Amino acid sequence: MEQLHHCILTSYQFDESVKFDETIGPFISYEFYPVGKVKIAFSLLIELRNNKQFHHPILAGICRNAFENKEEPPMITRDFIDN
Repeated sequence: MEQLHHCILTSYQFDESVKFDETIGPFISYEFYPVGKVKIAFSLLIELRNNKQFHHPILAGICRNAFENKEEPPMITRDFIDN
């Protein structure tokens, strides 16, 4: 998979302070100041990138709220969005 250059939830361009979690799994995890920590399933990431959908303020707010409360963010999947 090619590298991410923009936050999938805000479309803000990443700077050098973005930390990608190197865990191997069906998701990508990164920490970006405006949203805190994000965990998103690869399948949804690919879907959103293919549809050029990069503005999800509600999901960004959910992740930021978890970050502010020092909690793990939810895993963002298609089921999470649909429900």
